[in-house]
Amino acid sequence: MDMRIRFLPTIFLSFFLAATSGCAERKNPNCKIRFAETPATFSLLQEALCRKGSVRTNAVYAERNGESIAEFYAEDFGPDHLQPLWSVSKFLLNTVTGMAVRDGKVDLNSPVILYLPELKPQLPANLTVRHLLFHASGAEWKEGYEWNPFRSDVLAMLYGPGKEDHALFVSKRHFDPGRSVKYSSGDSNLLSAVLSSVYRWEGGFPKVFFERMEIRSYAWETDEKGVPVGSSYAYLSPKDLAKIGGVYLKNGMYGSRRIFPENWIAETSRPFVAEKSLAFPLSLLPIPSMGGHLYANRKRGSADDPLFEFLSRDAVFGSGHWGQSLVIDPEKKLVLVRFGNDRLGRFWAPEFAKKLLQSLDTGSGKK
Repeated sequence: MDMRIRFLPTIFLSFFLAATSGCAERKNPNCKIRFAETPATFSLLQEALCRKGSVRTNAVYAERNGESIAEFYAEDFGPDHLQPLWSVSKFLLNTVTGMAVRDGKVDLNSPVILYLPELKPQLPANLTVRHLLFHASGAEWKEGYEWNPFRSDVLAMLYGPGKEDHALFVSKRHFDPGRSVKYSSGDSNLLSAVLSSVYRWEGGFPKVFFERMEIRSYAWETDEKGVPVGSSYAYLSPKDLAKIGGVYLKNGMYGSRRIFPENWIAETSRPFVAEKSLAFPLSLLPIPSMGGHLYANRKRGSADDPLFEFLSRDAVFGSGHWGQSLVIDPEKKLVLVRFGNDRLGRFWAPEFAKKLLQSLDTGSGKK
């Protein structure tokens, strides 16, 4: 059954823009607040989420110290509802790549053609797995969406001539590995092909990964060749995405099992050497540094300056089209998952995380 929700992807910038809408909003009497740690948390959920308008939250689930602190579902949604991650799927590629490194199946410094020999005629020999992980392939790639559909490589890959074999489509670009950092769903799906190749005899990397995480309900769509669409098309419940976030709080451990190496978060949350600050006026926007298929709480082009002062320096993020959000703060022991369907407005997940943490310090009763 094709579970694809055929909407067009968007960029990470929308994750950070404050909600702005000219549409009138009204309270939604059917929203379901299943749990709030304090009365202040309950009030925050009610005020921020129980509205109908252009910013629609389908689900929020948050944990601190492994315990639920907030759980909310909009009308027609519930805890078992699989929701599209869109580009938060890329964050899962960070986790799975770490698993493959831990398993000894992938070396970040090895050439991509070692794992995809069928693409040797197209790909440069000096393109490594590390380049793909850090969006540093240097591929000539247009990550345009709704505003530029006829010149968009990502739309051509997902819905047009590249839909049969994403890796082959991406491999036909010109590459200049290691010279620059540029967000690219093409890099993501080439990386997904690498991971698919090394786990092909075990049923594919989604099967291996989700079994280790004891996640039984999931979907990860594939291209027509059968390779998971690592850039965009994973589906999970809010609690299961939070479970994966919890692995980052415990530095790669899930229960007694190590999912990825101890140094993995430190290695993949720092900037690639070629990352540079954004030019004006983009430099004025709260756009974070890109690590290895995750975003770090650090200003773009900086190794030290935190982007959000109210979160820890080691906080990391995932972001997807129409407001899908994952916030992980190991120091504060916080995991926040938000699924939405934002259109004209935007849900500002980091600011919501700030208010959520503040609500926990206000009062002690539970609702």
